[in-house]
Amino acid sequence: MSQITITQVVAMFGAYYVQNRANMNNLIQQIYQAEKTASFFRLMPTMSTIYERSTSELGEVLQKYQPDFTPKGDVTFKGEQYLLPWLKVDVEYVPDTLVQSWLGFLAGSGYEKEKYPFIKWFMENHLIPKMKEDFEKAIYMGVDGTVTPGTATTALAVMDGIRKQINDYVADVNSGINIIATGALDNDDKIFVKQIEDFCDQIAEKFDGISMELFMRPSRYKSYRRGRRALYNENYAQVSDSELLDVEDTNIKVVKSPSMATSDKIWMSPAKNRARPVRMPKDKQIIGMERVVRKVQMYTDWHEGACFETPIYIWTNDLDTTP
Repeated sequence: MSQITITQVVAMFGAYYVQNRANMNNLIQQIYQAEKTASFFRLMPTMSTIYERSTSELGEVLQKYQPDFTPKGDVTFKGEQYLLPWLKVDVEYVPDTLVQSWLGFLAGSGYEKEKYPFIKWFMENHLIPKMKEDFEKAIYMGVDGTVTPGTATTALAVMDGIRKQINDYVADVNSGINIIATGALDNDDKIFVKQIEDFCDQIAEKFDGISMELFMRPSRYKSYRRGRRALYNENYAQVSDSELLDVEDTNIKVVKSPSMATSDKIWMSPAKNRARPVRMPKDKQIIGMERVVRKVQMYTDWHEGACFETPIYIWTNDLDTTP
């Protein structure tokens, strides 16, 4: 059962409730990380639990003229599958735990425990924001784990996140992923900007016309902005604040990804190559609730993940690549 721990509150205010002593305004809420990385992956509602697609490629067709008909141009199809992670949230509380405490205003009376003020307050201020924060961590750092019957997994064990997927492609010499060596990322802001520019310069010119986002952890994002400001705003031809995120002479823009935590991987892929299949998206927003004697259970489950259509349109550096 999930626990409501009020030991410190009882020790400070006493094991009793005094009416009108406190109210909701006296509760300071925890700040949660917003769900950001998922917004960069194309939402794809589905009724299926697996996402299947095929990439196609046409060989060269141009040839020197001759009177004979000499056909060429092989078409190759490759299949890709992505099994949608099955996620769930189960919490269970005894709201009466709050009755004999300073927090008694969150409790109530009677047997309808699910109607206690604690339940609505908890769902709005903690449960839903925490679900989003946990998903933001798992979408990049997650590594699919094994379920032990009767035991909850960690949030990071719910799926293979972006990092794991990219690293698996790196380990597969036939995947076609694009690995560009950067070496250790420099802590000098201006040198780091030059590293990013060198990284982007190694992308084939045929992709020059495609706008792409280059993802990196927040501290590196800040370093890039500071370095670009120092490099390009020291003369009269200053770049605007929004242009501080651009990579010079490219259609690439640097993006902050909180889910990357302390990873020094940088990665990039066109928007159309990033997919977020979700089975029945509305289910994610519906929290079931049941009262079991004096306990209140809240629960939901849904299928959601993030993947790439094909690895050949992914660019990454040579850091943090352990599969």
